[in-house]
Amino acid sequence: PPPRLLRRQRQMCIRDRLSVLFGQLAGLLTFAALRRLGFSAAICVSAAALFLFQPDVVVAAAGGMETMLVVALMAGSFFALSARRNAAAVLLCALLVIARIDGILWASIVLLLVCWERPGSTHRYLLLFCAAVAPWAVFAQLYFGSVLPHSVIAKSAIGSAGEPLDELETLAAHMRWFIGAAGFCTEPLKRGSDSLIALAATLLLALAGIVTIVRKPVRPALLAIALFPPLLCVAYYLGRTPRIFPWYLVPPLWCVSILIVIGAANGWAVVRDRSHLRPIRRFALGVCIGSLLLALLLHLPSAGLRELAHQERMQRYEEGLRREVGEWLAANTPEDATVATEAI
Repeated sequence: PPPRLLRRQRQMCIRDRLSVLFGQLAGLLTFAALRRLGFSAAICVSAAALFLFQPDVVVAAAGGMETMLVVALMAGSFFALSARRNAAAVLLCALLVIARIDGILWASIVLLLVCWERPGSTHRYLLLFCAAVAPWAVFAQLYFGSVLPHSVIAKSAIGSAGEPLDELETLAAHMRWFIGAAGFCTEPLKRGSDSLIALAATLLLALAGIVTIVRKPVRPALLAIALFPPLLCVAYYLGRTPRIFPWYLVPPLWCVSILIVIGAANGWAVVRDRSHLRPIRRFALGVCIGSLLLALLLHLPSAGLRELAHQERMQRYEEGLRREVGEWLAANTPEDATVATEAI
């Protein structure tokens, strides 16, 4: 292969490895943050594992894009909040906005919680955030001609710009797509009989996690986890985000994984605390919560196998049609020719 191609292959290899490392870092930071917040080691491991073993996360980690860096920065700010290192959390949120523009929602939530907790330092945190973002914003405006990434402008053209937001079908299509943030197919009946059960279990446990966080004494770190998925769903809907990019759902999946485990742990606590109930009722509660967890555990390997089959088909497409097209273009077009492809 020519030297340029070899350099490109080495760069892609480094990029892919960094993506995997960022995913592992996100898992470690999630574990450390939850431990600081007082959760048991079993809960912390379960939350990190539930996220890292999701098929969508595995694909994103091996894909070499910025997705896992985004999650690592979110997890880093989550850890900083749990340790009450507010300045570090704000700085990581600034880096998150630079990494991907829709990270501004998580950054806004963190900034609001930090300023709410320490209102006297609001101006200091805002100045820190702006000072961290400003150099990149100035460079982007001067070099690219826009602070807004060009990919946002390009993808807005393939979104749902022609769909009126007040139509029920548009909202339903958006919700089916976003519920995939739970790590399960948005059309469960087409992906196996276990998917619908797992989807219901996921939603119930995630909602239980949100209720647990809101009912207990407010802790900013956990409140950010509870607020981010629903607010992102609304933001994506109003922004007419294209529904063909599954990696957009990996950051909310990180939050949902934590919520699921917290909800399950609280469910077990309810069963334990209500041990004075009649045995039949206590047994029914245990069976209900255990069934939800079992549905999730059984879903992961089957979902992983389905995703593996899908990725194998996509790889055959890449190595078949795309490679043949590329070789034909290399042999039949001038060296200085410009070729447009569908990928940005």
